[in-house]
Amino acid sequence: DHQRRLQGLQHLDDAWEIERPAAVDGDQHHVHLSDRGQLLRRQRVMDVTVVLVSLPVLLPLMAVIAVLVKLTSRGPVLFKHVRVGRDGRLFKVLKFRTMTPGTHESIWSDIEKIEQFAASGFKLPDRDPSITSFGRLLRRTSLDELPQFFNVLGGSMSLVGVRPLVVPEVTMRSELDQVLYTTMK
Repeated sequence: DHQRRLQGLQHLDDAWEIERPAAVDGDQHHVHLSDRGQLLRRQRVMDVTVVLVSLPVLLPLMAVIAVLVKLTSRGPVLFKHVRVGRDGRLFKVLKFRTMTPGTHESIWSDIEKIEQFAASGFKLPDRDPSITSFGRLLRRTSLDELPQFFNVLGGSMSLVGVRPLVVPEVTMRSELDQVLYTTMK
């Protein structure tokens, strides 16, 4: 299955060939996705630079959020969730916990809940009782995502790109979505 996805990448590489004017002499040239390695290296340098510049400012805020998560609800401060990254690699995404412990497991163990979750774009409604009161604020402001800076620093995510999918969600997507999601970082 993974091999078939990689073969699909070659077709995308051929299909996404684009033409654009050359910067110097005005001649046309092609840019191929085969230049992807160079683009990914540039993206990685940008990711690491932005994270290293931002962390000194964000770490105090993250410490305050961690204390407030711990004071306002039981359970761990961080939520670690297995996601599918580029080329189908699995990694644990880090987020501040916004739900009561065990919520995610209960969703994926009940077919009716899975269908409701999928119908809502794989997001819990803001008023779901399993979301903590402080968790609502974190979600509304996207501050629950701040620990993902460590995922970016570790190289499993990028600052720019698609949202990494949870494993069961990958199988619920179309084949094209699966290829696209697993080619992005």
